[in-house]
Amino acid sequence: MDKFKVLVSSFSFGKISNEPENLLKRNKCELVYDRGPFSDDELARIIGDYFAIIAGEDEIGLQTLRKADKLRIIAKHGIGLDKINIPEATKRRIVVTRALGANEETVADYTFALILGIARGLVPASISLGKGLWEGPKYTGIEIYEKVLGIVGLGSIGKKVAKRARGFGMEVLYYDVVRSEHFERKWSVKFVDLQTLVQLSDFVTVHVPLIPSTENLIGYNQLQKMKRTAYLINTARGSIVNEDDLYRALEKGLLAGAAIDTYSKEPPGKNFPLFTLPNVLATPHIGGYTVEASIRTGMIVAEEIIRVAKGDSPQFSVNWEEIQAKGN
Repeated sequence: MDKFKVLVSSFSFGKISNEPENLLKRNKCELVYDRGPFSDDELARIIGDYFAIIAGEDEIGLQTLRKADKLRIIAKHGIGLDKINIPEATKRRIVVTRALGANEETVADYTFALILGIARGLVPASISLGKGLWEGPKYTGIEIYEKVLGIVGLGSIGKKVAKRARGFGMEVLYYDVVRSEHFERKWSVKFVDLQTLVQLSDFVTVHVPLIPSTENLIGYNQLQKMKRTAYLINTARGSIVNEDDLYRALEKGLLAGAAIDTYSKEPPGKNFPLFTLPNVLATPHIGGYTVEASIRTGMIVAEEIIRVAKGDSPQFSVNWEEIQAKGN
């Protein structure tokens, strides 16, 4: 029997553990490593012979899908699907899956790493000490105990952030298009509108997916309403926060600082304006990367490809039911 040819474009698949790779190989999959991320045009040139793609931050649009005659599954090695043309994939009966739940704990942990890091000035203090300086009082920070945390998006990750915040003794506000009343009662969190959230919070952390309605959700109008002592944290998607507006607000001192792990363009380049500001803590989209999360993500991806190869229902597909409803 012919093998199922799988393109591995994700830069992180298989780098922590070979267990997902071995699982695929045991199930008649041939893996071809060609690390991306690819543009739509670049991917269109090579996609033709593949049954599956393990996608990272690749742009999988109309050009690619028109050339993907043999492609049956796009398995995202991660969560975000904003760079995949899902309607076109569905039209062509190409299953789109994601590694739902694999890195939720990891991202929630990292959110608090950023909150604590920027609240206490850990990075500049470390850099200063490395230069031989002893400037302890210069890096006097703030406590997070009894501060107000505003969570924009109370999905799976947002809920885990809220639980951690309650453990730190923080007051938690949240905004979401869907209210979670049971969670509110159980964890003593309060639902508010977005404008109220940005006005009252000491820390605002973003956890919504990037969809048309959330692009530039946090712009100058919201930023200028924040406390001048408040911080913004973004571990979701860069385009949810208007980066130009954030730069302008920080430069004017409208908020105390920002911790960002995601960018509208990745990589953003060394001349990215926000990198020039002393009150910005920036990291290269590593919020979802731990050993444990990488293994879980890889295994989910492998298992989804195997299910589709066998003709079974994938567990974490966003379009399987629609494909089945349309028939052959």
